[in-house]
Amino acid sequence: MPDRPVPDPIETVRSFAAYATNLDEMFGYFARDAVWEGVPLGITFRGIAEIRGFLTDWVSSYDEYVIEAQEVLDFGGGVVLALVHQLVRPAGGAIDARVREDWAFVFVWADGQVVRVEAHQDLDQARAAAERLAEERA
Repeated sequence: MPDRPVPDPIETVRSFAAYATNLDEMFGYFARDAVWEGVPLGITFRGIAEIRGFLTDWVSSYDEYVIEAQEVLDFGGGVVLALVHQLVRPAGGAIDARVREDWAFVFVWADGQVVRVEAHQDLDQARAAAERLAEERA
């Protein structure tokens, strides 16, 4: 982790929306062995290299990619839930239209770093996961 003060998880997660196209900045907050789970896709990536590869491919499949944080909630125990709108324009699409998808990301922090992220499209499922993880870490 770069030399910087221990981040505030809420403010840092809120700022991740701005990092969607600047992964170097975002990964400065991730543990080297972090895990990223795309729950609705049934995929899991381990370590920054795998996560970076996935997110680079994901973002590059769009001509336009914007994340707007709607709500960021602290569940305690280093568990933070971010409810976001993903506003995208698919690459090479026949129609030049933006699509909005709602996503929820559960971030788990330890020692000032993100150690796990769960990406959910079912917002209720994401809240339940955040509650469960916070209880486990209490």
